[in-house]
Amino acid sequence: MPGGRASRGRLTVAWRDPDTPRMVDEQGGRWIDGWFESPVRVRYPEVDPQGVVHHAVYLHYFEHGRTEMLRALGVPYSLLEKEGTRLMVVESHLHHRASAGYDEVLRVRTRAPRLSRVRIYLEYRILREEGEDPICEGSTLMVAVDFSGKPRRLPEVLAEKLKASGVTG
Repeated sequence: MPGGRASRGRLTVAWRDPDTPRMVDEQGGRWIDGWFESPVRVRYPEVDPQGVVHHAVYLHYFEHGRTEMLRALGVPYSLLEKEGTRLMVVESHLHHRASAGYDEVLRVRTRAPRLSRVRIYLEYRILREEGEDPICEGSTLMVAVDFSGKPRRLPEVLAEKLKASGVTG
């Protein structure tokens, strides 16, 4: 059913071709140029006394981006946990380029350029609602672990969907 759409609750499956489903979040998430992009509005508790987003909050925006990307791929984090896998952040990097303020709508772009059997390397770009100049860029390294914290293989469905989505290199 090339070019078709089918609704599944809050998410819609949009096919590029019959073999590669793409999920589109009806709340504004979309696939663009190899990235999953999701909007986030800056809330009042996220800003410091100067009215700008506190530097640590960008890690929360990264989490929002990866969570929404997984949900859009049809592999929500809750499903991974039900099947015994957690994704643990073992490394994070941020490069702050500009500031954002209260009530601004930002776009969080997320992609997974590299995977291994147990790791996902994620990259992020946070942009204003309009424009392409990044406010913050960064990365996280995630490791799949079981509930006792021991490394385990990434679930096959997750690795396959990341590769099929075009967000991996």
